[in-house]
Amino acid sequence: MLAACGKPMNIMALISILHLSSGGVALAADTGRIIIRNDLAACVDMRVEKPPFEYPNGSNIVAINANFKLRKPIGACGCMSALARYASSVNERESRLFLQQGLFNLKKSDTKTLPLATEPALVKDGNIEIMVGCARPR
Repeated sequence: MLAACGKPMNIMALISILHLSSGGVALAADTGRIIIRNDLAACVDMRVEKPPFEYPNGSNIVAINANFKLRKPIGACGCMSALARYASSVNERESRLFLQQGLFNLKKSDTKTLPLATEPALVKDGNIEIMVGCARPR
């Protein structure tokens, strides 16, 4: 299990495409590091369960399975609801490129599949930063 508590994680270069229990396939190229910026760390532990993988059936979507373990409700960390947000990005030529963002429910501890990019080439050989925080009020 790959762990992240606000610290970078090294991802091993994969020699061949591996089938994962999620039905996806691991990316064959080294994806660099996953850097987690968990703004909810006082309330929620986040662990990446597997290296990034590509969904099957030619969808090109790159994702991770992340386990969120609540220590206390995210309202105690300043959130206005149980909705959390995430965003994935990479740095290219001194610029941050945002790839995906979304909302998910953190009412309870759970494993979530978070899409990181719509194209594997966008994350190849780079560091992927994932930011997790409170959803903005409507």
